[in-house]
Amino acid sequence: MTLLEFVDNIATQAILRPEEFFVPGHNGPYLHPETAVRIKSHWLITFCKLYEWTGNPQYKAKAEEFAQFLLSKDARPKGYSFYHRNTQKKDQCNGLVGQAWTFEALAEAAKTFQDQTFVKVAEEVFLLHHFNETHALWNILEINGKILPIDNAPNHQLWFAAGMSRIPSDNNLVHLRINQFLDQFLENTTILDSGLIYHEYDFLPSDAYAKPHHVSIKTRFKYQCKQIMATFSRKQPQIVETSMISTLEKKEKLWDKMKNKSIGYHAFNMYALAMLKRAYPEHALWNQPTFHTMTSYLHSEEYQQGVMENQFSFPYNPPGIEVPFALSELESLDTNQSALLLEHWFRQQVTRTFNKKTQMFDNNTKDTTNLTARMYEMTRFERSILEQVNVYELNKNLTK
Repeated sequence: MTLLEFVDNIATQAILRPEEFFVPGHNGPYLHPETAVRIKSHWLITFCKLYEWTGNPQYKAKAEEFAQFLLSKDARPKGYSFYHRNTQKKDQCNGLVGQAWTFEALAEAAKTFQDQTFVKVAEEVFLLHHFNETHALWNILEINGKILPIDNAPNHQLWFAAGMSRIPSDNNLVHLRINQFLDQFLENTTILDSGLIYHEYDFLPSDAYAKPHHVSIKTRFKYQCKQIMATFSRKQPQIVETSMISTLEKKEKLWDKMKNKSIGYHAFNMYALAMLKRAYPEHALWNQPTFHTMTSYLHSEEYQQGVMENQFSFPYNPPGIEVPFALSELESLDTNQSALLLEHWFRQQVTRTFNKKTQMFDNNTKDTTNLTARMYEMTRFERSILEQVNVYELNKNLTK
């Protein structure tokens, strides 16, 4: 069985067992209850691509069903952002990333059904989000139209731009804002010397429009303080006053936690950057030395080890798909190189999370339906690459 046949088989199972595959998840380890918007956005992409590759009419029918759902009042009840999170404790749009997941789905629907309605809806929602010209970052837009603070997660900002980059838009303002975001990406984002992308923007204020005079301390300085304090408490415990120990321990644990989280999200970030490179191949960002360091970090021993027992990696952000796609695009690998890389990484994804009995990625994860649905990320590989990878060579436990 090739990897394309593997995906085809799981998609068929999903249609036969909708009560298992299309149930809304809860945002991985965060346990935030979600609506059906995310799960249907992910599966819409898979069904569109499988219809393109196989011509199977059941995929087209299911894609059309989910595409129409995304245009419905259930998906966008107030006429502003898409309703992704079913909770009163968090924003209901799921920051910028929820919108990104729906943008990319609308892009596939527009292509499959040759319908500009999907393009216009994506453009409308994208441009309703306030864009801070000073920082070249977007504010969160709640489903009722309320403008919330700038989203302080670099992965959310990246995916918001990347998801919209898939939309075949001829609106110059859309492309202007994405290019401005890319122009300031390295200035805005803390990139550790190793190339690891730090998980937060600490320099942002809390007010909705982030006025320049409210900007506080820069992220990199805060990161350096955290790292220095953690290192100091480890190496010089004998000279630390007793009254300082609890504070230093807290800082050390915070640094370890944030570094671990950053590692778990690194491939997710690089995948989004690979999408953006496809859309804007001439942008200067791709030639920057720092950017090459970020890409090379995926090869590093620190990353290879740090991603293995990380709750934000294989059980949630699947590096078995994201690492090979990012490297294939960002290092311009040929078909054979891409296939070998995909086989290497996807073997680990299957071994750790796939259940041959249920035909779902439900092992060692807190969010089965979302992890299974994120198989859609694989559809950005060329068909020839998916046909070159043999699934049974990946995991001998899979039965033919």
